[in-house]
Amino acid sequence: MISVRVELPARTVYGARPRAGLRRFRQGRRHAHPLHRDSHRPPHPPRSDARLGTHRAAVLPPSVISGAHKKNRPSRKWYSSARWQRRRAEQLQREPLCRMCASRGLIKAATVADHITPHDDDYTAFWDGELQSLCKTPCHDSIKQSQERMGRQRGCDQNGIPLDATHHWR
Repeated sequence: MISVRVELPARTVYGARPRAGLRRFRQGRRHAHPLHRDSHRPPHPPRSDARLGTHRAAVLPPSVISGAHKKNRPSRKWYSSARWQRRRAEQLQREPLCRMCASRGLIKAATVADHITPHDDDYTAFWDGELQSLCKTPCHDSIKQSQERMGRQRGCDQNGIPLDATHHWR
């Protein structure tokens, strides 16, 4: 067997000549390279973030997008007060089982005292509003919070009837 060694010229990669832009770039004309930052290319048009939907980033302030607005709410301090801890303990003692689980026929201990109507940082609604006892998961952290966000209750009973009393099928 005879082996043949082929040497390529220094500028050739697999027999092809380099593109003109790269050749000019190697010759010292940096601005001529198509990917160089100082090249004369038009700027990219602004694009909307697909994760936020169409142009929602321009409508909502950055604090709302990042969730920082929830950290500065006045009601966050109210939940750590001794007055709330007493009210929570009284509610859980008065109603020790989860109300949502009981409506589905399940027996589960409640750990969260939840406002039936959202207080929205209103002082009197927070302290004087009606409470219900719920378990943390899934009733409070999943079902109740999604219901408050969407404005309706999700799901159906065993007969296929929607759980939401305002649903158009009812």
